[in-house]
Amino acid sequence: MAAALILVAGAPGQAAVSWRYVESVDGVRSASTYAQGRTPGGQVSMRLEVRCQPGADATVSIVYVIRRAQSLPGFNFAAFEGPEAPSLQRKLATIRVVALRRDVSVSAPVAGAFLEDGSFAFTLSAPLLGRNEVKWLTDAMILGAVLVVVSVQDPVDRNKRVYAQFQASQAATPVANVMDGCIGLR
Repeated sequence: MAAALILVAGAPGQAAVSWRYVESVDGVRSASTYAQGRTPGGQVSMRLEVRCQPGADATVSIVYVIRRAQSLPGFNFAAFEGPEAPSLQRKLATIRVVALRRDVSVSAPVAGAFLEDGSFAFTLSAPLLGRNEVKWLTDAMILGAVLVVVSVQDPVDRNKRVYAQFQASQAATPVANVMDGCIGLR
């Protein structure tokens, strides 16, 4: 089962951070936002994105991007790289959607890749159709999320992690657009 979820938020008490909805020419839809997050190497900008790839095998993904990851010391990003990543043997990622009605928390294995700009993108993906953990998270964002908290533990030193809190009070419409628009393109 593959699913992807992208989350964007800011720290509690700050002004609401906008979510950006984008539809590409090939039909991929995404909603994303930014926040400052913590790593063992210091504070950096991070992006949360919810993405839907339409088609016969449509998938929804949550993508968590750490800027400048290639130059950050103290976290083993390489252990998460690729479809055969050693990190896929353990549930090292936790995504928690804090919502008005009820919180939804998912712990799952994740893999990812280094991007051209030196960032690292963790991705959790699942089929668009059917019930799965990624859709539980996107549903919670649509139904009144306040905050999305993402944490990924280092596979070697469990005391190290990358962590961010994304403000989500404005996520409902962009995330709903991603999900609704993608369903019609199966």
